[in-house]
Amino acid sequence: MSNAPKGGTSHHFPSLASLPDARANSNTRSGSLSSLSGAPPMRAQKPTPPPPSDSLGSLSGAPSMSPRTRRILDKPGVLVPPHAPPPPHEIGMTPKEATALRTFAVRKGADVYVRDGGPTRLPHVGKTGTRPKPAGLYNKTDKTGDHPGLVVTGPGNALDDHSGLGFDDPASVVRDKHGNTVHGDIDLQRVDRGGQKVPAPEYIEALNAHLRSFSETARPHGPDETYTALRVHTDDKVQHGAHDEWAERNSMTYNGGRNAGPLPGVTKFSGNPKARGEHYSTTAEYRQELRSKGAESTYSRAAYARGAQRDTEVSAPHSNPVQITGLLPKIKP
Repeated sequence: MSNAPKGGTSHHFPSLASLPDARANSNTRSGSLSSLSGAPPMRAQKPTPPPPSDSLGSLSGAPSMSPRTRRILDKPGVLVPPHAPPPPHEIGMTPKEATALRTFAVRKGADVYVRDGGPTRLPHVGKTGTRPKPAGLYNKTDKTGDHPGLVVTGPGNALDDHSGLGFDDPASVVRDKHGNTVHGDIDLQRVDRGGQKVPAPEYIEALNAHLRSFSETARPHGPDETYTALRVHTDDKVQHGAHDEWAERNSMTYNGGRNAGPLPGVTKFSGNPKARGEHYSTTAEYRQELRSKGAESTYSRAAYARGAQRDTEVSAPHSNPVQITGLLPKIKP
């Protein structure tokens, strides 16, 4: 998960606050989104998402490409087809979180792009005494040590806290002032409507409220607190804005360029109820998706190159449950 503070403040993009829910009555709006647009809050009808699933596959049944098919089509000048997302647990989400993200995207008519997370996060989701990782806490989660999924320090890895929330690291395990450990949050790559980014102030409160209603709820010790200009809560799963709207996304000097460029390993939850989810495991695939939206200029050429350097670090496989046999070479008897 990225540690750089993100979140745009520009308001010239289309606002989710002004949009009615795609599946709700035109007179019903979410209270949190209505308040952003200045309208008096109304009691929102509680959406009923589809039952959780172990797969983020097609909502419409559209076929995906098998690995064998991809090898045939992946040639110079031939666009690589989008891939069906892996099962949620392989990209660091619970089935309930994946369902909530998908239904939020459909209800708001916006594409929500979520970065792959580590599966070691999952045992901590919804547990008492732990909290999602906030923006400004730069230490990484432990992947192979004694505290998998938790933010830790260690030799050559001092506490690097710029959140202002009072973290400490007794026994190398990072804790907040109430003694809560810290696990990975849900990192967004982009929220998009019509090829334009939707800024964090227009969606983050509503998205977190939706995740609280339909997925596992964090139970950190201490009072419920809100912080940063985005008013995120201690237990909110989305702690900052999307990477594509971060002001330093093209900087090669900020933090040594560690987070410049797209961060490969992205799942798209489509705002189109008839569209299936898609997964982009390389910078080239995600760049192709931005190009299709007329948004390739989100990143500079240098930033795309920096993102491509990280492609080898991403190992999330493509899930291809449907094989298109008509495109395969015929096997001679």
